[in-house]
Amino acid sequence: MTKRYTIRRFGLLSSFKVGCVWGALIVAIVGLCFVPWLFLSAWSTISALLRMNGVDVPADTTSTGGGLLGLIVVYLVLIVFYGLWFGVTTWFYALMYNLVARLIGGFEVELESAKGSTSSGSGGGTPPWLE
Repeated sequence: MTKRYTIRRFGLLSSFKVGCVWGALIVAIVGLCFVPWLFLSAWSTISALLRMNGVDVPADTTSTGGGLLGLIVVYLVLIVFYGLWFGVTTWFYALMYNLVARLIGGFEVELESAKGSTSSGSGGGTPPWLE
């Protein structure tokens, strides 16, 4: 049996929280692909500049620790910053959706109950997430 529902509004706080987590996860996952490359790229550039100026840079130098620590700090700051940025933009989009949905109606979705499933919630057949 298929029923049609209209999403009239999104909760602003829940939109903010979902946006924060979503943004932080995206940056964390994508950032993991680039952190090793950025570290190696930065270290090779610094080493090349030092060698050009006549500084002997041994292969087993431990001075890369500060660069690695700095890179990790920047990576973590970007995760927090973009998490908050995504949260704020998602909050704004939810606010705009709520205002527009008030004027022209919201998204209409058709939901079909699974075979053999029973309704939970108020007993009226409304899915619990739409109550």
